[in-house]
Amino acid sequence: MANILVTTIYSTDSIVLAITKFSIDRVYLLAEEHRDDIQRNAVETLKKTYSSVVEIKRRKYRFMTS
Repeated sequence: MANILVTTIYSTDSIVLAITKFSIDRVYLLAEEHRDDIQRNAVETLKKTYSSVVEIKRRKYRFMTS
């Protein structure tokens, strides 16, 4: 059975901890459709560092305010 992590992303700290501690096989990153530089860099860092051993996919969402 695969260990899957579905998470929002802003920084990499907690995601890296989860990948290493729980032997994650697949990561789904929920990122805002219009990302800022911090979020964009975090996604790229995770992909560069872990994509050879962990499947990483990004899903866009729209943040809606009321």
